[in-house]
Amino acid sequence: MRLRHLWTGEITHRELINLIKYLPRESALARALYGEQADWDPALHRLTDIADLLIVANWQRAEGNTSPEFMQRPDAEQPKQKQLTPAEFDALFDWG
Repeated sequence: MRLRHLWTGEITHRELINLIKYLPRESALARALYGEQADWDPALHRLTDIADLLIVANWQRAEGNTSPEFMQRPDAEQPKQKQLTPAEFDALFDWG
């Protein structure tokens, strides 16, 4: 599938949006938009939560005087995405 198929009529705008919307997390677009966060799926977040709970439990049993060091996570802030109207989409590509 090529972007030029949009102009030849082989795919519609809606199909292109759906293709982009449902790209896998490993895609180049996801990595460009979300950076390191693209590698973190929900299962990996849960595993990191479990590891943090074990760190706290061990810290409590050890009666440590310092605070526990938690697992590093990517930045939790996600970039805000603007929803384009059809008129804005057309203006962006200058289709009139």
